[in-house]
Formats: sequence, structure tokens, C-alpha cells
Amino acid sequence: MITIGMLGYRIRSSLKKAITSLRPICIAFIAIIGGFFVSSLNAQETVTTLQETLGSAQAALVAGDYPTAIQYFETIQTTFGEEPQVTEPSFQIVIKPLHAYAALLAGDTLQAIALFEKFIESFPEDRMRMPFVLYNLARAHQQIGDLTAAIESYRSFVSLDPNRPEAALASLAAADLMFESGLFDEAFSALRALQERQPPGLIRSKARLTALEKAIELEKEQLARDLLLEESWQISEMPELAILAINALRIGQAQLAAEDPEKAIACLRLVPPYESLIKAQKKQLLTTQARFESKKSSVGLYAGGQFWTQFY
Repeated sequence: MITIGMLGYRIRSSLKKAITSLRPICIAFIAIIGGFFVSSLNAQETVTTLQETLGSAQAALVAGDYPTAIQYFETIQTTFGEEPQVTEPSFQIVIKPLHAYAALLAGDTLQAIALFEKFIESFPEDRMRMPFVLYNLARAHQQIGDLTAAIESYRSFVSLDPNRPEAALASLAAADLMFESGLFDEAFSALRALQERQPPGLIRSKARLTALEKAIELEKEQLARDLLLEESWQISEMPELAILAINALRIGQAQLAAEDPEKAIACLRLVPPYESLIKAQKKQLLTTQARFESKKSSVGLYAGGQFWTQFY
């Protein structure tokens, strides 16, 4: 039997799988650091030792040994902290977000927050890494229960470029946290604004379905009915199709109980035949993995890769 729990939104789905799939991407950004010029033998020896430490940090990060990666990153900042190469902004702009990312994955959330915030303070104009930093800062705040700060971090992410596709996913994540925080009116408004900004398609439908499910959960019957019937649905895939069917059935039954057969019929017409749901589910199982792999390989870590791998 299909349940809402089984089919509900998974915008924040398994982070472990997403993180594992993204580990190899970190190598490319650490490699940016290399190539500093030196003028003396002693300086050359220092660079060699520094590069060896960077290599060890890289290996630990890619292997998922985050505590060890943190130790190497901290060695770079302390043992080599006075070296000209390490103090260069071009070095720190690469090292800081990766150090913070390792801390987050190692469970040292407070250190991760401090490092991400230091990056924002030091490099406020950087646009290559800032989305990555703000997204993971939101995750970190969420992990310690600071939902207000997490929402603000997602909003900051969106403000960088409201038109980028990942901004819509950040808006969905922020709305989810608003509901969790009891900010119901604000959450419904955010989802309505997102729905109105999006063209017909998956994200628009997700915003509307999320609002519909929450309206039913919060017993806002009129809002739920309006969300269901206000415009036609453009959904043909699972799990969205099943979520729509279940909620249409619930609202239709409520309209029958309220002796409003016209609206009940309108709701129940949105419920597809059982065979159609099974067919759609089989198709979804075959296509989701292909989509995930395609997005994972084509979108870099700093270019929104985390959002899309998590989304799929």
C-alpha cells in the first residue's frame, strides 16, 4: 500500500549518498592550489612539504576520512600559516571552504559554521564558491537546530541569482524549514511566490504539491481544495503522480461528506487508474538512476552539484 510517508517529498533525501557521489570532485579544486613560484632552496623545500600535506588532505577527503582531512587542513593553517603561499588570498579562497566542508562531514558542526562564515567575511564577492558555502552553512545551522539561521542562509543563496535552477530548490528547502519552525503563513507565501515564478513543470508542481500536503496536514480545508483545483496539473511521473492521487482522493471524500458533489467529482477526476500508477512507478525506477548519474557527472560541486544530486 502506498503511503504519504513512502512517497512524500525528499528534497532533503539521503545526504550520505549525495556526499559520497561528490567526493571525487573535491580533487579538482585542491589542485588549483599548486604551482606557486619560489626563489630559494629553503623555500622550495617548504613548498614540497606543503604540497605533501595538501596531497594527504586530498587523499583523506576523497576517501571519506574527514577527521584526518581536518588534521591536515589545520596543519596547513598552523605549521605553514606564516608562509607567503598560505597567506595568499588565492590559496585561502580554495582551502577554507574545503576545510569547512570536511569539518561539517566529520560532525564538527560549530567549526564548520565558523569556517564558512569566515569565508563569507573574507571573500564576499566570490561567486564561484559562495553558493556551495551558503548551502552547506544552511545545512550546518540546521544540524544544530538553528532553523532561523538556516532559512536565512538559503535566502542568501537565492539572492545570489534568483533565476538559477538551484535557487528554486533552496526556496523549497527554506519553506520546509519554515513549516518545521511553525512559520506557516510565511511558508505558504514562499511556496506561492515560487509557484508563480516557475513555468509549468516539475518545480512548479513540487511547490504546489508541498503546499497542498501541508494544507491538508494543518486542516486548512479550503486552502487545500483551492490548491488542488485552481489550475490543471501537469504531472505524469512518480512519486508526484501518486501524491496527487492520494490527496485528490482525500479531498474528494471530504467534499462528498460536505455534500458538495460537484467539487467532489472534480477532485476524484484527478485520481488516475491503478494500472497507470503502477506503470508510472516502473518507469520512474528505470529513469531516476539515469537522471541522477547524468546530473552528478555534468554539474560540479561549486556549480550546484550538491543540490541536484540530493534532489534526484
